[in-house]
Amino acid sequence: MLRVCGGRSETSVKSVRMWKSGQMRVSGISTWIRLAVLSCVFFVFPWMGVLYADRYPNADAGAFSLIVVILLLLPLWTAACAFWDGVSCGFSVLWVVVPSLAFVVPMFAVYNSSAAVYMAAYAVMGVVFSGMGTWFFRWVRSRSA
Repeated sequence: MLRVCGGRSETSVKSVRMWKSGQMRVSGISTWIRLAVLSCVFFVFPWMGVLYADRYPNADAGAFSLIVVILLLLPLWTAACAFWDGVSCGFSVLWVVVPSLAFVVPMFAVYNSSAAVYMAAYAVMGVVFSGMGTWFFRWVRSRSA
């Protein structure tokens, strides 16, 4: 059964029971906010790498800055947002699609089509870390009960 996290339905008794049972949900305002922040980071971080690369004439420094962004900063930010959403609201199916869609524009604007493999990687990371956050919340709750 799908549930909504955030807004009025979160305070209802039925949705609280569903949240405690860990059922999957479609969306909620808090999830949309986290995904919007993630999308903004996906747009801003690659351009910061480009600005850094333009500032220094050394071509290796520019390439290194873009590699750090795509292999370190974006995955860490995706993992942190997904884990936080999993802990606070449970697993969401939006983590399957939105990280990939958020990477489409920076992929073609900053990188090239060879970076398309990272779309799938960010989606998998979003799903895995959202699930880990949900599991972590359940584990902590079961230990305290």
